[in-house]
Amino acid sequence: MIQATLKSLRFLSRRNKAALVFSVDCILLSAALFLAFGIRLGGWQRVNFEQLWWIFLLAPSLSMAVHWVSGLYRTVLGYIAFSGIARLVMAVIAGWCLAFSVIWLLQLHAFPRGVSIIYLLLSLLFMLGIRLLARGLLYGLQPVMLNTKPLIIYGAGAAGRQVVAALQHSSEYRPVAYID
Repeated sequence: MIQATLKSLRFLSRRNKAALVFSVDCILLSAALFLAFGIRLGGWQRVNFEQLWWIFLLAPSLSMAVHWVSGLYRTVLGYIAFSGIARLVMAVIAGWCLAFSVIWLLQLHAFPRGVSIIYLLLSLLFMLGIRLLARGLLYGLQPVMLNTKPLIIYGAGAAGRQVVAALQHSSEYRPVAYID
């Protein structure tokens, strides 16, 4: 049953995958903020939700807006590489800066400053972790190269690098060397 669910998730349209990832990110960012308050204050009993309720809407919403504008939901999960991880880290940091700059400008004195740092760290952990976990479950940890043919690229310039970038995810050929 789990395999069937994973297979159906893998073959969702790109738009539906982006919507699913967006929804999961909303939940994760809200959970990160809730946990940040709990960690900083030593429990949720000490959080004044009546006074701080709008922060639980504002911070994740502003962060998600930055993530959307940065193109975070255009990354293909199966091919996430260092550039995709770097884009994710930059988007999370930018969203954090925007959200907590607005909170700081509003001069909310009941807001503990340590929550913002914990929120940033938990957001990075949750968003990177869920993407790497999903990639591992849906596409495997290593690309399958058993039935690929080794290929030598003639030309080590920009065109050769483009060919290698295109072939790295090929199921037919595996670049093994450059000749210049």
